[in-house]
Amino acid sequence: MKKEEKIFLVGKSFYDCGTTKPVPYPNKAIGLTPNFVNLCYAAELSLKCLIHILSGRDEHGHSIKKLFEKIPDKDSFGNDPKEIIKEKWKKIGSEQLNLENHLVGSDIFGEYKEEPLNDFEKEEWKDRLLDFDSFLESSTSENLDWRYIYEDDNSFPARGGDGMDYLYTAVKEFLFEIRPEFREL
Repeated sequence: MKKEEKIFLVGKSFYDCGTTKPVPYPNKAIGLTPNFVNLCYAAELSLKCLIHILSGRDEHGHSIKKLFEKIPDKDSFGNDPKEIIKEKWKKIGSEQLNLENHLVGSDIFGEYKEEPLNDFEKEEWKDRLLDFDSFLESSTSENLDWRYIYEDDNSFPARGGDGMDYLYTAVKEFLFEIRPEFREL
């Protein structure tokens, strides 16, 4: 098995674990923590796989932003992988984002919402949740924030696993384009 196939398969296994039904806990965020951690790691491995394929380099570290920045600017066909992934991420997010998962009782962007949002507010939040650059900034510590959630008594990371899910899926789709044989793994 080639190294990139192994990286891909390990990432896929973490993704599969991250998308299973969460364990029911009185505190929903705590019950979702294993899912979010697995989604973060799956996204990380998908980026490492892509970098390995495009550049032959093995990257280390957990920062999604730093890994994303290490993706080469052009692939062998002259395409910009970063722009392709950004476009795919936004498209996937637009299709899959369920605002109800983020709104009532959520603390996103430092704003606690107890009442349902009106249509204007929903559109504003959707735009904010689907801002890729903002996602990258917040993702820098997201993996560690979710892994060590128990260390802070009063707070939860600002984002859930949706953005990581979109990132993993966007990178996977791009990998399928440049390595069609990965579909069979």
